[in-house]
Amino acid sequence: MKKTVFTILLIVFVSLQGISQQQRSIKLLAKVKSNSIWLRWAPNDPTTWIMGNTNGYQIERYTIVRGNTLLSKPEKVILQTIRPKPVEQWQEDASVNRYSAIAAQAIYGKTFQVKVSNTSDLAQVMNQSREQEQRFSFALFAADQSFNTAKLSALGFQDSSVKIDERYLYRVSVLIGDEKAKSDTALFYIGLKDSVRQTAPISLQAKFGDRHVQLRWPRFAVEREYTSFIVERAEAKGEFKRINKLPLINTLAKEETHFQAMDSLPQNGVEYLYRIRGLDAFGDLGPESEQVSGKGFKLLNATAAIKSAREKNETMVINWELSGDRNSITGFSVERSRTVNGKFETVNNSNLSSLTFTYTDDRPLSTSYYRIKVLGENGQENFSFPYLAQLADSVPPMPPKGLKVVIDTSGRAKLSWISNTESDLLGYRVYRSNFSKSEYSQINRDPFLNSFYVDSININRLNSKVYYKLVAVDRRFNPSDFSEPVVVELPDIIPPLSPVIESIRSTSKGVRISWGPSASDDVVSYSLLRRVPSSGSWDTLKTFRAQDSLVFTDRSVALGKEYQYTIVATDKSKLMSSLSQPAAGRLINNLIKPTISNIKIEIDRSEKSITLRWSYNESNVTKFLIYRSVNNEPLMLYKTVAGGKFLFKDLNLMIRNLYKYRIKAVFDNGSENQFSNEQVVDF
Repeated sequence: MKKTVFTILLIVFVSLQGISQQQRSIKLLAKVKSNSIWLRWAPNDPTTWIMGNTNGYQIERYTIVRGNTLLSKPEKVILQTIRPKPVEQWQEDASVNRYSAIAAQAIYGKTFQVKVSNTSDLAQVMNQSREQEQRFSFALFAADQSFNTAKLSALGFQDSSVKIDERYLYRVSVLIGDEKAKSDTALFYIGLKDSVRQTAPISLQAKFGDRHVQLRWPRFAVEREYTSFIVERAEAKGEFKRINKLPLINTLAKEETHFQAMDSLPQNGVEYLYRIRGLDAFGDLGPESEQVSGKGFKLLNATAAIKSAREKNETMVINWELSGDRNSITGFSVERSRTVNGKFETVNNSNLSSLTFTYTDDRPLSTSYYRIKVLGENGQENFSFPYLAQLADSVPPMPPKGLKVVIDTSGRAKLSWISNTESDLLGYRVYRSNFSKSEYSQINRDPFLNSFYVDSININRLNSKVYYKLVAVDRRFNPSDFSEPVVVELPDIIPPLSPVIESIRSTSKGVRISWGPSASDDVVSYSLLRRVPSSGSWDTLKTFRAQDSLVFTDRSVALGKEYQYTIVATDKSKLMSSLSQPAAGRLINNLIKPTISNIKIEIDRSEKSITLRWSYNESNVTKFLIYRSVNNEPLMLYKTVAGGKFLFKDLNLMIRNLYKYRIKAVFDNGSENQFSNEQVVDF
């Protein structure tokens, strides 16, 4: 403990909170004590400290408030200009106060070196530090530990000329060359009524080990108030005594959250109590923390190793050996797991004696991993390496049951089944085939325990079905028989081929349509669609089952209208083919209209014309169709004449040609009468 604390002491120390702020070279603190106001200050760097030692510090006081009244003009008093006391004035205090001796050496000593035996790290630190920095650091450290030392070092002052009803602003300045020239200044506002109780360290924790203890307490609650700490120890019901002669200094790194202290215990098994106290920059001790207690214990220094695990009359006998310090153990415990990396559970009802090296597991598993837990004092424990033990087993598990398979359109096959109940079940193997009578292939690499599996299948294939089976495997790798196979239809993502309209015939009873079936074998229905040519959309006329007749007569047509027809096929996955090539038909009117019979011919060879005149008494005639043939050519539609006109003059003639004419009437419902008699003109 001494060595640890003394090493901390020798680390370059920055006293007083906030001194590391670079915007000032001096920091001032004040507190109320014994009806006085005590001041403590510290330079921020060696240069300012040397300047203060040489030229001195000026202490000023401004009275700001008297009673409850804020003074219109503060009352200024220069309390004192001080330098470190001459060396001869240090002797009396230094003889009884080690901190005054350290400060005096730092200020006045011709050389300043710190020698500590067997501390190579410390030597390295000090070798890298300059002597001036060493003097500065140790002078400030010593002033933090003793207010007398601070006053002798010109780093402390006690103002006893204060009044209870007044409040003051103190200013401490470093003089440059005379009392009129000042360098950096520090300020503090305080009155006698500003007395504050010191804070006790909180949340002290202790971790006991083999003749040692580690103490920890949080820094956030006390780091601004204390510059160092002392540790006190007592045996149960005994008196607390300080165990660190030198203070434990606040030298934590910024990211550290707790102060720590270590102590060596006189002996194990004895209860010790600890508490800590803070020491502020005025050298005053704060209140005690709450107490923590505990006992040291012997370190567990022994390990076990399983030598054998033998089956005997349906039990498993485990034997182990121990190496290390047998006196450090308190007993054993036997643990078991199904897998080497699984959760181990204790199989013995109570801890085994430290003299026991065998255990019989009356209810062993078919395959187990055993390990021995070695027990020590204060909850210490360690474990042997796992040891595999297996019972003789030739009985396979039951075949899996309840297999179900669902395949979606992306080709993901989701298998599920009822879990087997065997305690030694290792897992399942999944098998798949494309045909019911072909060989099944295993699709998972290793057995698994889950009662579900996800397979991936390419559904763009010729065969439309896939088959699955399962096998259960125990821990001795005994396989079950195959489960019952399950066949599942693959999702259909390809629409059927289009059917073909083979014929369409217009009759007086309607339009008769016949079509050829789709070449796809999974078609379940056909839909006959119809529209009029002027409409862009198709209407479903009727839906037929695939096994129904492929001939249909549309009797819902209107006379005089033309209709277009198409066929679409739908398969069992509700996918639809493209439309077949449309075909047209209409209703034929079988009512016979009279022919045009009263036709007169007028020939004018000079004008080169033939005029046809006729009369027709039927109503609703929309037009007359004039058919003509020349010589032996076939009769063809030649001209169209409006229904109210009964004359046609043909001017497209040539001499010495034989012309034949026939006339037909067309009615508003689209029907036509028969041709008139042929009219022959030799022109």
